[in-house]
Amino acid sequence: MLDFDYLVITFLIYCVVGYLSEVTYCSIGQRHLVNRGFLYGPWLPIYGIGGLIVKVVLSPLYDYPVAVFILAVILTSTVEYIGSWGLEKLFDIKLWDYSRKFCNINGRVCLLNSTLFGIMSLFCLYVADPYLDSLIRKIPETAMHMLSNLIVFVFAVDLTLSVVKMNAFKAALAEAREKARTNEEKFMALVAEGREELAAEMKKRWDEEMEKNREKIRKASGHILRSFPSATARSEETRAQLERLKTRLRESADNLVKEAKNKGDQLRSIGKDRD
Repeated sequence: MLDFDYLVITFLIYCVVGYLSEVTYCSIGQRHLVNRGFLYGPWLPIYGIGGLIVKVVLSPLYDYPVAVFILAVILTSTVEYIGSWGLEKLFDIKLWDYSRKFCNINGRVCLLNSTLFGIMSLFCLYVADPYLDSLIRKIPETAMHMLSNLIVFVFAVDLTLSVVKMNAFKAALAEAREKARTNEEKFMALVAEGREELAAEMKKRWDEEMEKNREKIRKASGHILRSFPSATARSEETRAQLERLKTRLRESADNLVKEAKNKGDQLRSIGKDRD
């Protein structure tokens, strides 16, 4: 019978192993070190959950490796899909996107990753788990209980901080989108009313405001964007929106100022001719 402390320690080990695997895999692909993970610590809960699935659900099928592989692909892909969907619903951002990969489901899971999860599950069950089981059972009961409590505490703190950071990121994106939309509406209204000088003045203020917005997004998103390069699609869209608006405001306002100057020159020229 597997008790709670045993499962918590097993969960942590697979979280760390999964983190190291992802960092290695993604860093090779990106050609630079990629510190993966929604949390701050060197662990990925999705792998811990996958490890527990293999340990608790699939170990009774030990004598049927083909069935283990098929079920591992299905179950781990389900966990990844639910994780992606849940995070997007909570924070309005898709942390990983497999839309461009072959045989994907809504960009949340894909055949390649699911196959790799199945292979990793086979490795866990037939190679790693017997060794880890022997290692964990050597830990004295009191020490195991203390270690389990420490793991739960650290995870709770890390999760809390990460959720706060993600909420700040979400709020910064929403604020940037709303301000960009509002500023553009105000600017177009001023242009339509022919209030060139006021439009030029507001353009200057908006430049400074959008610079602050970009800095706020950069600070709030730094950890997330470094950990999940594929998550940059939506945040880059927001930054691009701000950049486009800034360029549009600058060009439009500059044109208005030039037109006003030309009109002034024309009026002065007419005045001189009359003199």
